[in-house]
Amino acid sequence: MTLLGNAERSSTHLPVSIRRRNLSNVHMLILSLIGVLSLFLGSLIPFTDASAAQDPTSNTPVAPEGATSTIPSGTGPLAAGSADPQSDLSLIDQTPWITGGNPFTMNIGIGKNVAIDDVDLVVTVFGTVRNRTAFQRSVDDTISGNPVVLERRTLRELITPANTATVTLPVGDATMGRYFLRNTGVYPVRVELRSVSSDDAVATFVTHLINIPGTNTINKLSVATALPVSSPSSAPDNPFLTPDNGANVRTVASALSASSVPVAVVPDPSSIERLTNAAAVDDPAVDNDVEGQADEEAAGTVGVLANAVKEREVIASPWSPLSPLLYGDSFRNELDRQFVRGRSVVDTAIKPPTTTLFAGLDPLNAGALSNLRARGVQHFVVPETTLTPVTRTTSLARPFALSLGRNNGTVVAAQADAGLSSHFGNPVQPRLAAYQLLADLAVVWNDLPAQDRGVVVMPDRNWLPNADFLSIYLNGLATSPLVTAVSFDEFFDLPPEGGTGRTQLIRSLGALSDDATTPISTDRVSDARMRTNALLGMLSIYNPAAQQLEQRLLLAEGPFRREDERDEWFDSYDDASDAIVDAVLIPAERSIRLTARQGEIPVSIQNDTGYPISVVVHLTSNKVIFPDGAERSIEVERAQVTERFAVDARTSGAFPVRVSVESPDGGLVLVDSEITVRSTAASGVGVGLTVGAGLFLIFWWLRSVIRTRKQRE
Repeated sequence: MTLLGNAERSSTHLPVSIRRRNLSNVHMLILSLIGVLSLFLGSLIPFTDASAAQDPTSNTPVAPEGATSTIPSGTGPLAAGSADPQSDLSLIDQTPWITGGNPFTMNIGIGKNVAIDDVDLVVTVFGTVRNRTAFQRSVDDTISGNPVVLERRTLRELITPANTATVTLPVGDATMGRYFLRNTGVYPVRVELRSVSSDDAVATFVTHLINIPGTNTINKLSVATALPVSSPSSAPDNPFLTPDNGANVRTVASALSASSVPVAVVPDPSSIERLTNAAAVDDPAVDNDVEGQADEEAAGTVGVLANAVKEREVIASPWSPLSPLLYGDSFRNELDRQFVRGRSVVDTAIKPPTTTLFAGLDPLNAGALSNLRARGVQHFVVPETTLTPVTRTTSLARPFALSLGRNNGTVVAAQADAGLSSHFGNPVQPRLAAYQLLADLAVVWNDLPAQDRGVVVMPDRNWLPNADFLSIYLNGLATSPLVTAVSFDEFFDLPPEGGTGRTQLIRSLGALSDDATTPISTDRVSDARMRTNALLGMLSIYNPAAQQLEQRLLLAEGPFRREDERDEWFDSYDDASDAIVDAVLIPAERSIRLTARQGEIPVSIQNDTGYPISVVVHLTSNKVIFPDGAERSIEVERAQVTERFAVDARTSGAFPVRVSVESPDGGLVLVDSEITVRSTAASGVGVGLTVGAGLFLIFWWLRSVIRTRKQRE
């Protein structure tokens, strides 16, 4: 091994001896014997795992003729990188694939708080991992077996002014006997900072050396990658802000723009719509000038993503994450709205998405898959954690049949490998995690290297994209002699996974956990949908308030783990819809006096929404006739309008008239009140009776006068 701290050392490429200041000569002799013995034993162990051992006729393929490492022999440090100031020991970069006799080089970052004069840098290379279980143990730094290369140097000799150290191991050079690795394999490499005084480990990480020394043609492992693309939303009280100003989406878009590797994206339509409309949403906590610049950047992010995926697969999804219960028959209309809106947003902002492939980022059950199949989905990608486990000696690396339950048939599916997905979740050392992902793929390739196989790599919905991770991963795929990036169309062309005998493997979904099926009330969703439709009819389709109201309801249908979380979103919806309803007012109960049989009743509508609304005013009374109709559609474009209704009082007296302002579809009463009409006009019958009574009295009086005179005579 050569430990190189600067350009002068990198030109020599000569091995150095182990320097252990606190060991006796006897100890040094024992370690040397162990190292030589381990190297000898390691050279006798081929790169196989349990599955390959079962097939004695299989040959271990090696690298294609002419394959080369990205780091040519004799070079110094790798591409530009910097030490992580938050970590005492970090991996900046390394040679991803060792081919053509090239060395293995690492750039290592050293923390500024490390006591340089009291620390040695120790690098230990262990024998090849035989299977993925052993690989995971190496990632967890519980490595078993003896080292095949062991080196130790003082950190003071290696560190540069930039707090980095370069390590080069001539593992591909057959003349460097103690370093030469002749077998194809994934070798764990432990890198440590050890205290000189106590020999305790100060900091440690484990990376992997992927060695492919041969020259024969290899059958590469197909790798289909699907990246969820989303931007985190804020709290339920204002879910339309973009707290990261599109940083997550921009990271993915930039990485894809810099690479031609086939990668599918699963854009979250709700995030894309929020970013597109960022300028229309005001954040009271941010200065207007700063917010304006951020809004422009957020909106421009969608365009960058659209350019990056012009030649890539874009997978359709619901407008927002969904509870698996939403796929039931009782929510069919809501599901239609989710998919229609989701496709429309992605189609407009990015490109038409494929609707025959579904990436299951949220928990699903067999009923959900049946529903999706009826919608035209032909291929499914589901997380491995949602499937019933199967016992196999090799990694599952082909499409398979997924059961939809008794008598419901099967669908063609692939699993998003849980082990591969887990590498996306290392925010502390994302560069190291990317190299571990490449090594994990190499281990999967070695399961059955002579066969056509493939895996799906898909992080979970809430992963945090990292530019360094994506750059290393995509570049690794582009230069790998073992694996090749493919589209999902190509992946599903692979032969299906076999089951027992010659039958096809049929898998089933596992039971959903309780937190994946948090109850969602059918009545609550139904009532909210009726209310939303009524208010949407009242507002212009282009009104942001109308769109945000719809979005609040769709967001409340998500896969919440606790019922109180869902309640918060429904409460947010209720508050928003109530604010619109409460902004429409009419005068409280009042009286109107009619001095004639016919007259008018004025109805004043106050609109405090701040935008035009369409309403229907309806009057009802048992004592009043409305000659021109008791119902009228009104466009309230100002703060207040007054509409007059003609009335015909049937009789005099006081009687109530009920006034209600409703949504155009009549499904929602916004406000109602009562007007008391007091009519003092006499009716025709009353006048006739009065006149008749008067004439009768006159006649009776005249008759009495005439009769009295006759009696006197």
